[in-house]
Amino acid sequence: MFMSLVALTFTACEDDDETPTYDLTVQLSYPEGTSANEGVEVVLTSVQGTILTNTTDEAGVAAFKVPTGIYAVSASDKQSSNGISYLLNGTIGEVTVMEEAVSVTVEMQASTSSQIIIKELYIGGCMDNDGAKAYQRDPYVILYNNSDTEASVDNLCLGMCLPFNAHASNKNYVDGVLSYENAGFTPAGYGLWYFPSTVTIAPYSEIVVAINGAIDHTVTYSNSVNLANSEYYACYDTEDWDNTTYYPAPSELISTSHYLAAEKWGLGNAWPLSVMDPAFFIFKTEGVTPAEFAAAKDFWYSGGVVNDIYACLQVKNEWVLDAVDVFSTAYTGCQKRLPASVDAGSVYFTNKSGHSMFRHVDLEATKAIEGNESLLVYGMTETVDEAAGVVLNDANKIDAVASAKNGAKIIYKDTNNSTNDFFERYQQSLKD
Repeated sequence: MFMSLVALTFTACEDDDETPTYDLTVQLSYPEGTSANEGVEVVLTSVQGTILTNTTDEAGVAAFKVPTGIYAVSASDKQSSNGISYLLNGTIGEVTVMEEAVSVTVEMQASTSSQIIIKELYIGGCMDNDGAKAYQRDPYVILYNNSDTEASVDNLCLGMCLPFNAHASNKNYVDGVLSYENAGFTPAGYGLWYFPSTVTIAPYSEIVVAINGAIDHTVTYSNSVNLANSEYYACYDTEDWDNTTYYPAPSELISTSHYLAAEKWGLGNAWPLSVMDPAFFIFKTEGVTPAEFAAAKDFWYSGGVVNDIYACLQVKNEWVLDAVDVFSTAYTGCQKRLPASVDAGSVYFTNKSGHSMFRHVDLEATKAIEGNESLLVYGMTETVDEAAGVVLNDANKIDAVASAKNGAKIIYKDTNNSTNDFFERYQQSLKD
């Protein structure tokens, strides 16, 4: 009896092993701007809940051998190109395998977000050592790779909208709506700065750009910042803007390969980014260099006033990587200059205080990174706005700078709405 049972068991195992299987070939089809990747995981889930996985070859094909049945197919991929992060997903609900080979195509659907964001914008200056007057020739911007893949961008530019100040009279409103709100472009006034070569930023890393004065400002003003660093970049192009108050010779620590170039179409001898409430954005030109883009002089005129002061280049909204519309706490009646498709909100700011505009941490996404949660540092110093009676801080009370120094990989909130994404930070993060 025992030997009969062993024989029966052995026969049953042999029968299971010999269950016929059939070829199921899955082709991932990618939308324009993306391409097939080798190593993308494709998941089959049978109606019984059995899960099978395999990865694609370089043509985007995953091959399976499966028994007859009904399967759901899914795949996810992530790609980046020229500063845009593509999240690609595709599914097919029911694939029936019935005693013959089956081939299916999964259409991958893409959603996009910018890899490179504005992490911090410092433009308002600080008080001098005696607290008697403001020093405002030390602005900088920090650009951050908000993803887990390397970001590489050509033709990366810095721009600003007119009017320079949010509290100034704005003649671009018609019945309470910006005249270019739905025109598909963001106007860049006066001139632009651009990186002459490809900008590459590692995952969860940053670059600092000195907008004025790539020097150690703390030598004279202790409340200011040290922008003399070999890793930093400098806006410095004396052929267009030669005001040495704004643009002293950069620190010898900074290579000339880290100098941004300028294209100017306005007047004056410096790029007049507001120290109170600018509309600042970063963008990349496509199919044309920044110099060629500026030379075309396809101007739109702010307020309808046709002269060099009001001339603006029409930056396609799909070129804009990130933007922040700043309102001043010192004035009422501030108005947006950035269209809602680029930035749907604004962040209030107090200048002459050493404060900056800084990103909120995306807590859920940051915690989801393996090993991150234990590295997060809480309890950042708060900014007290006595006039408004409010306390300003990261929405989750996280000190992102201290957390990053502790080894955490930070993902910042990016909803294209400055009201939700930014807060007024108690001091420039470069001083932490």
